[in-house]
Amino acid sequence: MLANKTITATGAAGIVVAASHVTVDLNGFTLAHLTGSGGNGITIQGSNVTIMNGIIRGGTTVVGSTFTPNGWLNGVEANPLTLQNIVVKSVSVSGTRGDGLHLGYGGSRAESCSVNVAADIGIYASNVAMCTARNCNTYGISSSSYPDGGSISDCFGESVGSGTSVGIWATDSPVSNSTGIAVSGSGITAETVTNCHAKSQTSAGISAQTVTNSVGRSTSGDGISATTVTDSLGTSVSAIGIIGEVVTNSRATSSSGSTALAATVATNCVASRSGGVAISASTANGCVALSGTVTATNKYNMP
Repeated sequence: MLANKTITATGAAGIVVAASHVTVDLNGFTLAHLTGSGGNGITIQGSNVTIMNGIIRGGTTVVGSTFTPNGWLNGVEANPLTLQNIVVKSVSVSGTRGDGLHLGYGGSRAESCSVNVAADIGIYASNVAMCTARNCNTYGISSSSYPDGGSISDCFGESVGSGTSVGIWATDSPVSNSTGIAVSGSGITAETVTNCHAKSQTSAGISAQTVTNSVGRSTSGDGISATTVTDSLGTSVSAIGIIGEVVTNSRATSSSGSTALAATVATNCVASRSGGVAISASTANGCVALSGTVTATNKYNMP
């Protein structure tokens, strides 16, 4: 691309890549569609396509959780979603009526990209690395491991929607070194969560099978909800700080919830729930309640 380009026609795409084995270098220029109902900034119809180095700007705005749609539908869309090896890197997308980047699940990858204001999903790809997605409606960043595996790493995902919304969503993929923030859904929902921070107003900060070395916070949901929690911190104002089957070397706090830490087996944990139950477990070993009581069928190495 050799110059900035502004599209005004209804339903028109900025660029259509109809062939496979193509690289599109935007050379730092901008594709813009600021009013009305545009098509996609870039539509990809072939496999093994790379889009790089540019700006895609629509006119959608958001105030609180209310989106006013204008301009591009999706910033970049791969259609069908089964296209293989779609790569988007160093691309900035803003103000879309739909998704920022919708790259499918055929081994697609978004790298070093940013999305700000998407009325649906910020970034959807098999693998997402070093990306940010802010002010998104449903999911900030979403990954699927089907059929070839996927992951999210070194990312920031934010959802401000009032419906079902998640900062980072990867139910069958790992998430690492990332931050997820949501209003009405979980901050991060994933198979495994490692070295992450997440926050939610009304749902779990982190919801996963396995959580390691992470922090989950929530106002009215659980801080961390997982099968296995290790070396982590979970806090909640009105619900449970950490709830899990096996919780080890972790810390939980709750201001007014039923308990700070709820586990089948809790080992070397610290919990605080002033005026309530700090630790509720079938087996508690080497745990400490800084405030509140301990309710455990079996207690070992504890006061």
